[in-house]
Amino acid sequence: MSPYLRIFGSVLIVLAATFVARGYSRYCEARLRTLEGFLSFLLHIKGEIKRTLTTPEGFVRDFKCEELSECGFLSAVGSGEPLHGAYLSSLPKLKMGVNARELLSEFFEGFGKDYAEGERIRTESYAQKLERIAESERESLPKNVKLCRALLLAGALGLIILII
Repeated sequence: MSPYLRIFGSVLIVLAATFVARGYSRYCEARLRTLEGFLSFLLHIKGEIKRTLTTPEGFVRDFKCEELSECGFLSAVGSGEPLHGAYLSSLPKLKMGVNARELLSEFFEGFGKDYAEGERIRTESYAQKLERIAESERESLPKNVKLCRALLLAGALGLIILII
């Protein structure tokens, strides 16, 4: 095998590892943005309940979040679908961990079954729980990204050594 071909293969392996690591970084950042989007949505709901008795369609009327729009959650709620149904329909497109998914599913499933003050307190409680999950994700994000990059580059270097 020619040395140029080996060098070219080595460069391709390093590039592939770098692109995979960047993709993982973007995915982790998108997970965090989605969590923060739902957290701000819960806080928005809490504020709306406090001010007026609003339907779920009214919650999304003046709420903007790119991640929740991309997954179809806001448009589903805006078209009159119940919060839990909208959440379930957008679930395949959501980039979130299992804990956050289960917590939000539990929240949306039980939403609207209490008086306004009870809903406000319940929403605040779930927002605090979601904030703890988001804080954990924020703290672990840099560590996870660095670990992924290190493992991928180490694997790439191992392959390069085998090729050469």
